[in-house]
Amino acid sequence: MSIEYSRAVKLLKHQGEEIRTKLDQSRISRKGLLAKVDGKGLLEAFEVKASNTWLLSDNNFIRGRDFVDMIKCRYNCLPTHARLARGQPARSKHCRAQVCGEKETLTHVSQMCVATHGMRIKRHDTLGRTLLSSLRKAGFETKWEKRFHTEMGLRKPDIVAVKGNKTYVIDIQVVGDGKSLRARHLEKVRKYSTCAEICAALPGATYSSLTITYKGVWSKDSFLFLKSLGLSKRTADLITVQAVQGTLNLWRVFQKLVGFAHGGNGPRRCGTSH
Repeated sequence: MSIEYSRAVKLLKHQGEEIRTKLDQSRISRKGLLAKVDGKGLLEAFEVKASNTWLLSDNNFIRGRDFVDMIKCRYNCLPTHARLARGQPARSKHCRAQVCGEKETLTHVSQMCVATHGMRIKRHDTLGRTLLSSLRKAGFETKWEKRFHTEMGLRKPDIVAVKGNKTYVIDIQVVGDGKSLRARHLEKVRKYSTCAEICAALPGATYSSLTITYKGVWSKDSFLFLKSLGLSKRTADLITVQAVQGTLNLWRVFQKLVGFAHGGNGPRRCGTSH
C-alpha cells in the first residue's frame, strides 16, 4: 500500500468511520444528524418514504421561499426564543405571546401555544379534507366529525368511512416528536376502540389514525393502514407537504402576532441582536 493511499484513507474518516462511498457519506451524515438535538425528531423519518420524497420531488406548487423555510422547519432551524438563546444563558427563552410562560421552542409554538390554537385547527382540517377526498375517490362513503354521546362526554372521530360491509373510524393528529409514533397511533386507536357507545353504534368497525408529526414524519402503522384503503403515493406526499407547510404558516402567524405585541418591529432573525 502506497504512502499516499494510506494518507488518503486517514483523511476519509469521520470519528473513526471510513468514508469510501456516497452511501457511507450519507449513512454517517444521517447518524450525526439523528444524534443531535435538532435531529431527534427525525428518528422515524426513514421508515416511510412519504416522509421524505417531497425533499427531492419536483414540487412546482411550493414557492422557493416556502421550500427553504420548510427545510428549516424540518431541521428545527426556524428562529424561536429558545433557539436564539443557545449559547446565551442570560437571554430570555420564554414565549413572547406572554400568555403561557413556557419555553418558546418550535414544538411549543406549533403544538401547544394558546396563540396558535386556531392555526393548529386549520392545519388539522387541511389534512382531513385531503384524506376525505382520497377515501371518496376510492369508493368510500364518509362522514366528518360524526358525534357520539358517551359516558366520557362528546366524542367526534374525524372520519367514519364505510364501503360495503366494512366500517373504518379514523382520527387525525399532527403530533410533536417527544414520543414514538407507534405509541401515538395506538393511543388514538384505543381512544375510540374502547368506547362502548361507539362500538355499539358501529359494530365490527376497524379503528385507526392519520398520525404525522409537525415536521412531516409519518407513523408507519398509520401510513400502511391508510395505504391499504387506497391512499396513493401522490396523496401521501401531499399530506406530508401540507403538514410541514401548515407548521410553517403557523410559525409565521405567531411571528406576526408577537411582532405586533412588541411594538410592531416584527420577528427577529437568527444572528440579530435582541
